[in-house]
Amino acid sequence: MEDAENSDVKGEEILTVNFSYPPCGYDSNKEDTFWKKHIAEFEKENPNIKINLTIESWDNVYTK
Repeated sequence: MEDAENSDVKGEEILTVNFSYPPCGYDSNKEDTFWKKHIAEFEKENPNIKINLTIESWDNVYTK
């Protein structure tokens, strides 16, 4: 049985990629906007890949 979160309307498998990002501290709103824009473009070009973005502190990013 297929997991509903891992298949699209056509029944094709969706690959979810976890992407952890430590903010650089310049401007968190601009950084968030940047990543969301480029992730949306990537997902549009690759409809069977979903990017799960998490923001991690620098203390945690290497253990993620």
